Amino acid sequence: MSKTRIKLKGGAFAPKDNTEKQPNKDVNEAQEVVEINTIDYFLQKDRADFTEQDIYDFKEVYQKYLRDVYEKTQKINEKLFSFCSAKDLKKNKENGNTNTQIQEKSIRIVLPEKFRELNRLAEEVKNDYGEKGTSFLKILNTSLLELDIALTNPPVSIDSFYNMMSKMLENLQAYNLPQQKYFYRTIADAVNPFFADHFFVSPEDGHFVDINLHKIVEGKGQRIERGLSYILLDKNSNQVIKFGKVKTI
Repeated sequence: MSKTRIKLKGGAFAPKDNTEKQPNKDVNEAQEVVEINTIDYFLQKDRADFTEQDIYDFKEVYQKYLRDVYEKTQKINEKLFSFCSAKDLKKNKENGNTNTQIQEKSIRIVLPEKFRELNRLAEEVKNDYGEKGTSFLKILNTSLLELDIALTNPPVSIDSFYNMMSKMLENLQAYNLPQQKYFYRTIADAVNPFFADHFFVSPEDGHFVDINLHKIVEGKGQRIERGLSYILLDKNSNQVIKFGKVKTI
């Protein structure tokens, strides 16, 4: 078989191989191989090839994936939450200010994007209540992360989400900040658009117990001191599905 010769520099001749170079198929295939029973494995798997066991395993892997995302996101936010801005650090250092109150006021507040309407209130609490305010915000932020992840990965069980919302109030019941009732109302406003059939109402909307909306779990008076669970309504009929548990004075 004849080969075309091309003249090289200096007059020498060398054969020219017209065969096109093919990519290394084995290398490419190796790069595409993913570990079995991982999120990527199931995402790449053809739908027609799924068995019942595959579907079960996919759900299990998905739940683990969500837990890992939540844990990592929480750690990231806690780390960001603890940082002071470079400007504040420099200013404090120049002024020789190292006391706890000033450091607490310099902490950068990082709340999930879905709850960005809370940023102004968060800054208020941080600046007005120092260490106490920061402690409140850290607990709040942990709950908001959980809510954010649940809303980002529909469908969301209304019972599960209601329990998360109410657990947040229970975890914050020891605090008595004027801004709390506004936090709870704003959180309800932020999550309600995600539900077609249900509507959350803060148990602290209004100063006094409404027997049609509230259930007293502690206290003998009618003035609401602290809300422990959200009021859940049917969005179409306004019927109360779950009463808001409250402490009263």
